[in-house]
Amino acid sequence: MRIPALSGASREGTLFFHFGGPGLHPRDFLPELRRRWSSYDADDALHGGKRLLA
Repeated sequence: MRIPALSGASREGTLFFHFGGPGLHPRDFLPELRRRWSSYDADDALHGGKRLLA
């Protein structure tokens, strides 16, 4: 699955997920991860960046 940056000028790199074996299919796992990360406070020093990625 590839999602390009909204603005080429603000592109910073690549985020790669390797699921590493049996488990959830990426079609199930990634939307759940997005839902979870969207709930974090953007000002949280540890998890705020995850909200931006979501």
